[in-house]
Amino acid sequence: MDDFYFYVWEEVEEAVNTIVTELESFPDLKYVYGIPRGGVVLATMISYRTELEYLQTFQQAEANKSETLIVDDICDSGITLKMICKDHMYTTATMVNEDNP
Repeated sequence: MDDFYFYVWEEVEEAVNTIVTELESFPDLKYVYGIPRGGVVLATMISYRTELEYLQTFQQAEANKSETLIVDDICDSGITLKMICKDHMYTTATMVNEDNP
């Protein structure tokens, strides 16, 4: 069985705080979209903590590419973000990046 690490709420809040601070460098962003399932909670929290409007569908994100932050919980292999962001220039954020090439 795979080893799992379960994040405690304080770690999630710390990650959101870090992302929100980093967003100060991206003043052109207006929207945030969370990749289902793990990114939805983070995107919602980021939306509440900033002036970014939460987008419920990827089609909304596609319509506002350069102004949308795409959020996921963990960048493990990077496959999900690559599939979502292919052929488009999105700003992305994850709670955990497993240092993939």
